[in-house]
Amino acid sequence: MSPESSPLRPIPYDAFTMAVVADEIRGFIGGKVQDARAPHATSLAIELYHHGARGWLFFSCHPLFARVHFTSRRPETTTPPPTFLATIRARLEGGRLER
Repeated sequence: MSPESSPLRPIPYDAFTMAVVADEIRGFIGGKVQDARAPHATSLAIELYHHGARGWLFFSCHPLFARVHFTSRRPETTTPPPTFLATIRARLEGGRLER
């Protein structure tokens, strides 16, 4: 189904929304990457831990619903996990979020 014929409407993701997400991300600078999951074929979630706070940074590259945001809920992962997830985990887990 093409995006034009989809009954679903894209989520508005404007500069104001991105500014709020960027502000949330700043609160985790210096935080440790604890885990990575792939909830869907078009998304990735990275768990960050900093000063007792834990959050999941969610990235989606869906053609209609692309977004980046924080969530406190641990996402499920696809079964079996995609091959690229092993690469992401190997390179990011244990790392720190830098400016």
